[in-house]
Amino acid sequence: METINNTMGRRVMFTPAHLTRTDLQHKLGIGLSEEAIKKVQIFLHRIIIKNTYLNSKDNEGNEGFVQISKTERRTIFGKEYIALTDLLQSKNIVEVAKIDWVNKTTGEIHEVEAYGKGHSTKKYRIVGYTSFRRTDVTEDTYIVSKLNKLRSKGTEAHAIYSVLQSNTDLLQLKDSQELRESLTIYYRTRDIMLTGEEYVAFFNSVETPITVDTFGNRFHAKHTTLKRVFRQYLEFQGFEGKPLVNIDIVNSQPLLLSLITPELVQTLAEECAEAIPILEKYCGMKDFNKFRNLCLKGKIYEYIMKGFKQLYDIEINRDEAKDVFYLACYSSYPKAPENIGSKVMALITRSKDTYHVGRFTDKQMKPLALYFIRSCFPSLFNLNLEIKKLNWKNLANHNKKQYKMHANSPMLAQRIESSLLLKLCAANINQAGILFTTIHDSFLVMEKDALVVRRVIQATFEQLHLPKPRVKTETVHQVPSTMTVAA
Repeated sequence: METINNTMGRRVMFTPAHLTRTDLQHKLGIGLSEEAIKKVQIFLHRIIIKNTYLNSKDNEGNEGFVQISKTERRTIFGKEYIALTDLLQSKNIVEVAKIDWVNKTTGEIHEVEAYGKGHSTKKYRIVGYTSFRRTDVTEDTYIVSKLNKLRSKGTEAHAIYSVLQSNTDLLQLKDSQELRESLTIYYRTRDIMLTGEEYVAFFNSVETPITVDTFGNRFHAKHTTLKRVFRQYLEFQGFEGKPLVNIDIVNSQPLLLSLITPELVQTLAEECAEAIPILEKYCGMKDFNKFRNLCLKGKIYEYIMKGFKQLYDIEINRDEAKDVFYLACYSSYPKAPENIGSKVMALITRSKDTYHVGRFTDKQMKPLALYFIRSCFPSLFNLNLEIKKLNWKNLANHNKKQYKMHANSPMLAQRIESSLLLKLCAANINQAGILFTTIHDSFLVMEKDALVVRRVIQATFEQLHLPKPRVKTETVHQVPSTMTVAA
């Protein structure tokens, strides 16, 4: 079996295969210093890393473009970041994504640079990029220092994130010909120019993206974007061959929403304290207690499935019941929620002969989900409705144009989740001496540690005077054959 060289303890950098150091010197000019060339290579490395991490598409689906913030560019290039990035563009080494902008006064169309989150984040792509070279830079203290600074820019100062970063560096894909072929098929079917060998080299590199988003304080890393069917190849370096399991709280999203109390907000998400009076108004209501009890029993999705059959005379499966919950609690609400009932009846009447949840778009499905939740759990509906009216544009570095008030509910829920599971549960798991990492609201650990982790999670809930949640252990997903990946 062919394996990739172990990179643990070593630092590697990825550069475009078609742009050697000599090529860069020739394109940029002989007079450019050695240090400047290194900065350019680090910048290209950053694009390659993010390109691979995001599966080669930005949020708008543009092939190969990734967002590089001004902070990242300053970290790499220093004060000359504008001049050097402009130089790379003028020499046709990188290009910036552009969009058509219409002058509302004259009607003229102008091509302008597209920006990501905030006016300082541009979207870059390497011209002619199809594959990368991997270079060991362990002995180059300048490059290693820059790479370390870039990593620290994406993580929070809280101690647990440093632990997660170190533990995630130990997470590796067990290389094999089967894995390479599966990955190659997966990317080929999505028209992404990336081979399985390249992805394994990227994943097993220490220098992989690790960030904490500013919206819900969630931890994102190389394995959180890894397609579920490839998790069977994961293992911790130093514990090769030890099977991994995923420890998950049963229906965690609705459960955590049902457990949010004024006290919990004050303890775990003080910045969202404006929601406390709203919580005080609804959390003690009889129907909200019913919602909480169903979540604690792990039966909320089954209740939604049964309720949809009774209310609409249709059958939905568990995954579709999850969609109902997310649409009803976390999507935007109509300006006139009192009209939801009439919209629903009109939709059912028009589509009675062909009605099936899987044939509806989210937009068509939303009124059905909202009406169902309002009918069964009016306190939950009104709680979300009022939270979505709060002005929280000052949170999560929201840009005024990008701020969407309907996102208040998921932001509050995610911040509670992150504080509870990451900063408390994860800290206690680490204190127990267990090697772990997280996939948002679940913990990836070795099978031998599963029982201890389950107990730690439940004990942490008890420390906060919360009911003990139902916790499940799942073996890492298995794939019967390489061709299954392409389906």
